[in-house]
Amino acid sequence: MSLPVRIALAVGLVSVSAPAVIKYTNTTDAVTLEEQMETFDYVTDLKNSLLKPSKDNISKMDTFHSASIWSKVMGYESTRSVDWDSGGLLFGETKREQFIAQVEHDSEAMRQLMLFFLATLYTPDINESKEGYYEGALMAKNELFKKHLPYVSQDIAILISNPLQAALAYRNKTTFKGVDVGSYVLTKAGRSHIDSKNFFDTVKYYNHYKEYWVELIFKEGTIYWDINRGERPIFKYVGKNWYQ
Repeated sequence: MSLPVRIALAVGLVSVSAPAVIKYTNTTDAVTLEEQMETFDYVTDLKNSLLKPSKDNISKMDTFHSASIWSKVMGYESTRSVDWDSGGLLFGETKREQFIAQVEHDSEAMRQLMLFFLATLYTPDINESKEGYYEGALMAKNELFKKHLPYVSQDIAILISNPLQAALAYRNKTTFKGVDVGSYVLTKAGRSHIDSKNFFDTVKYYNHYKEYWVELIFKEGTIYWDINRGERPIFKYVGKNWYQ
């Protein structure tokens, strides 16, 4: 399977699934394909919206708000039950494995991109990358990014396809191939967009994002916790108001 095809499949996750890949649940009233797709669409839209760092999204990923979201992700609202451990689209992986793989690659790729942005922050002209440190740094980063390209979301794939031009677009407050680079950097009100703290905060955000999906929703969330009794998991980032 070619790289563009795999990227296209990974972007949509299961949103383009054929009926043959959907495994119906063993209930009296069989869940329809349409109803399952509603859940998949909800999860995909939520994942894509949370990819953009913001204080509001940090709040959304707090454990206090996560029980109802977990219920929607698992499809337990109404009759839209989903078997996340049935087969997905790519290479025999389950839908759960596909989703988690994309979350992990999105998170790691963006953490690496922020460190690259930081490395080029004080270069007078980052287009002059063919000399000295930046040529080596760019080559090393490109090798790191290559392993993420088959898995990451569409916008992330665009950003890491040319990290130098993405960094230049960010500094100039412009878009790169139609992607608003600034929307993927966590920047506090009143802080310069080129303040190095932005990139460190963004790295924390993507740690937060990965932990939310992998540890809270798709791991601990498999056993429903009672938020009224305070039985909520404690995580390194999720549930902590680290972004004041």
